[in-house]
This record gives sequence, structure tokens and C-alpha cells, in this order.
Amino acid sequence: MSVCGKSDASPVTTRLLRPIPFPSSGQHHSAASPTATPRASPSADAARALLEGMETLVGQRAAHLQTVVAELRSATTDLRRSQQELEQRERELREEAVIVELLQEVGSVLAAELNLDALVQHAVDAATRLAGARRSAPSSTTSWARPGSRTCFT
Repeated sequence: MSVCGKSDASPVTTRLLRPIPFPSSGQHHSAASPTATPRASPSADAARALLEGMETLVGQRAAHLQTVVAELRSATTDLRRSQQELEQRERELREEAVIVELLQEVGSVLAAELNLDALVQHAVDAATRLAGARRSAPSSTTSWARPGSRTCFT
């Protein structure tokens, strides 16, 4: 208690420190006994109402935060999925770029090559690289120079 007779305790402390009723043990209680119902003062009622309002507000904010967290989790999942899709598409585009570069290289070599054996060998090598094989080896038993001759490339 303060000097003026008013309580220095906060509304929460006042609520926590109010008397706890004890079960009757057969003894006679006076009006000041702990089992007597304390009368609420107007300031205690206002504090109680304020506390209830704050509890309601905290509950509303907590519900809102739970909603926001759920939305963020969903957005995070969507972003991860999009990132994986982008990475897959990037890999596909890199593979396509390798094929385009190889075709451009083969086109340049084939346009400049006059020797038919070398031309065929370049074409077979390019096809082998496109197919992902390690090596191609032409095996020729005849020359391209003779009409009707055949050469087998493997």
C-alpha cells in the first residue's frame, strides 16, 4: 500500500494476489475472512475489462500470424518448386545449346570439306557425339573414289 492508501500493485498483480477462498472447516468466519467475496472496485473492473480486451486482441493477432505463416509456407513451397523447374529447364537448354553448337560446327566443316572420306568421317563423328557415344571408328574396305564401292562406318 502506498502512503495515500492506494495500491501500488498493477491490475495484473491485483488479480493474481486476491484472496483464495478456502473450504470451510466448520469454524465460524468473520466478514473479513478469506472466504468472503471481495467487492470489485471500479478501477479493478476497468483493469479487468482492459485485460480481457487485450487478451482478445492478442488472440486475434495470433490467429492472423498463424494465417500469415501458413501463406508464407505455401509461397516457400511454390518458390522451391519453381526453382527446381527453372533448374531443370536450364539443364535442358544447355544440352540444346551443345547440340546447336555441334550442328553449326559440323555444318561449317562439311561445307569446307572436299574429301568425301573425311566428310563422311566428320558426319559420323558428329552423329556419334549427338548420340552420346564415346567413339566411332570407320572401317573401310574400299575407296570412295571407285564408283559402286561401299564403306561401312561404325
